Amino acid sequence: MKKQAIVRFLVLLLTSLMSSAVMAQGVIKYDFQGTYSFHLTGEQWGTISGLHFDVRQSFGSLLNEPVTNNNVRYWFDREPFEPSINLFRDVPVTPSAEGPVSKPDGDHWAIISFEDGDSISVSRTTGGLFQVSYPYDRFVDQARVVSAHFVGRYQLFNRNESIEMLGGFNGVYGVPGNWGWNFPGSPSWNRALVSSYNFIDRGTEPVAWYSTSQARDIFANVIEACQPVCEGNAIGLQDLNLNIHGVLNDIASQSEEFRMAYYKGDTRTAMLNSLLAAAQSEPDPQLRRRRHALANRAMEAFGNEQSHTFRQQQGFAADQRKQSTTEQAMAVTNDALCQMMTEGEVKEATLSQLKQLVQQQEALPRQLQDRAEESLELLSKEGLGDSYGQVTLTWGDASAEELLLRVYTPGNGTHWASYIPNEGSRTTLRRIGKYKVEVSAVRGSATNYQLSIRRNGEYDVYDGYISYREMPESYEFTVDSNQSAEREHCRNFTEL
Repeated sequence: MKKQAIVRFLVLLLTSLMSSAVMAQGVIKYDFQGTYSFHLTGEQWGTISGLHFDVRQSFGSLLNEPVTNNNVRYWFDREPFEPSINLFRDVPVTPSAEGPVSKPDGDHWAIISFEDGDSISVSRTTGGLFQVSYPYDRFVDQARVVSAHFVGRYQLFNRNESIEMLGGFNGVYGVPGNWGWNFPGSPSWNRALVSSYNFIDRGTEPVAWYSTSQARDIFANVIEACQPVCEGNAIGLQDLNLNIHGVLNDIASQSEEFRMAYYKGDTRTAMLNSLLAAAQSEPDPQLRRRRHALANRAMEAFGNEQSHTFRQQQGFAADQRKQSTTEQAMAVTNDALCQMMTEGEVKEATLSQLKQLVQQQEALPRQLQDRAEESLELLSKEGLGDSYGQVTLTWGDASAEELLLRVYTPGNGTHWASYIPNEGSRTTLRRIGKYKVEVSAVRGSATNYQLSIRRNGEYDVYDGYISYREMPESYEFTVDSNQSAEREHCRNFTEL
């Protein structure tokens, strides 16, 4: 019997509806901090120092499908120096996204420093630069990260291979210091992991993906090695969208000179961004809706003159009702995932509740809707039901029937596993006792394969290679009636 790799892990139990992880998983952490450029509006740009990101990626498997999740939190460091923002206007070319951020090629017209206290002060330096002092607590209440593109790398444990992290956070950012919101997703195996890419300024294409068999193998490696968490290498951050228009509006209300400089050259777009920032920071729901309506009317009146930044910020706005629904949907999703792992299927009441939350019109923020539907689709699949476990065989190209799976059940029974297009072969274990499994190749095929055996609350995952006319590969295991093996609790991977 060939066993190139064996990965064992315990199934996790549900202890809290708000847990963010529901299965054995590998977690990779990335730490981004430095000075970054961000687009304000039109030809206005800024640079911020002291912005810190904590990014987490999790990797697991459910029903032989990849399950991934990511989450981000950010904050503004106060040590060893206070954060600061430099503002530039008349910037003709997008600043470079690679390496240390240099001063944008434009008119450097203001610097904002953040200090303790309640007052805003605006003065001029001898060179004509606006020197602004702004309350730190007030800044944190108003400033919001809208989007960012992260680039990182994790070197696989004891292997000459790496995982490349590319792309933005596909959830909703929280307030500074808090984790964002996101749902677990299930990409196809051949689009689950990036192996390499050619870096292009403010873009990461073309991208090379690991194949299905490679991705399965790497997932197993990460799940085994990254317990509870591994450190990834943060390479770069680009395309940062930081909404500080509420802060700039505050400063403009204190200084006529600053207001004229702020609106210079792009009055309408700056005004739209300011209206949206005021709506987003308004705690009263009725007044917030009125301000959003005012911003929408202004956008319609101005036509196509609004900026891409405004459109993006408007899309990421989420009111309190959406926040509440999102939190409920995330909790039910986590409960459902734990039920699938520990009981083999999702309870009908839980699935119905999740469907109601996900399919409720405009209940979730737009950028979370696709992820929520992806989670719902995975959890709606037929699980194990009333059984002791399951055997699943997959191989490099599951779209063609190349391998056969035969299961010898207790009492000398024989069962040919059912072949499921694009998912391989699968059979359910419904008896207690000793099993034997055989894997064989047909029609001249030769391929790598992965055999997953779940029983008694555990998974065994075997990677092998089989070719036509070779003797079948055989595996033996026992299904016990005792289901009380010690297990870990569900845990929140963003707290590791």
